[in-house]
Amino acid sequence: MHYTPEATSHEAFVTRVKDLMDARGLSVQKLALALNENEGTTKNMLYRGTSCNRERLVALAGALGSTVEYLATGVGEPGQTLESVTLIVRSLRELAYEKGLLGEKPDFASEGTFLRTFPLPLQLLQRYGISPGNARAARVDTDAMEPYIKPDEIVVVDIADTTLTEGNFILTHHGSVIVRSVSPVSDLMSFNVANVRYSSMTFSPEDLASGEARVPKVVGRVRFKISTTSL
Repeated sequence: MHYTPEATSHEAFVTRVKDLMDARGLSVQKLALALNENEGTTKNMLYRGTSCNRERLVALAGALGSTVEYLATGVGEPGQTLESVTLIVRSLRELAYEKGLLGEKPDFASEGTFLRTFPLPLQLLQRYGISPGNARAARVDTDAMEPYIKPDEIVVVDIADTTLTEGNFILTHHGSVIVRSVSPVSDLMSFNVANVRYSSMTFSPEDLASGEARVPKVVGRVRFKISTTSL
């Protein structure tokens, strides 16, 4: 097959990569995490003309749900953009840092998970009313909500849903990232745990609206969890 110079140029390659990133709601940081590389290395590829070797091109195709041939030449289908979305599995602290709720950048290497990316049918996200750009996958590292949400289980979080109503939420509190079940109790909001070794909390709506350091901040709502027992 003959490939035109225009289609195989680095500029055309970068355009295809950026289009797929936009379709999947992937920032440069998220793509770098999926490729298990430094963010600066990814930026060099996208903005400074650094080319890909074979191994990196294969990894890039996997992270974007595409094929090596499409990324390199533009031939074929871009991928299952309309059918699925690939979420990056990160730690709870990585998720909070992305939202700007942690002052210190987590050590991505030490907080990495056994599973770095996870494909989900777009239809599943739509069923829960989650925009693909707002969906995040995170590995739970606390047993506070056990047996309902267990350590090492993966939860899908809607980071745009930060209104505290009945449900499970990822929160930051005094530098920790926690999972709590939120319920209205009289004129207060109760932040509950399932494991009796941890403490529940209550705050008034005025407290929560104050933005004070002593009140929890919302990272996002837990919409569902993913079973990985068969993986």
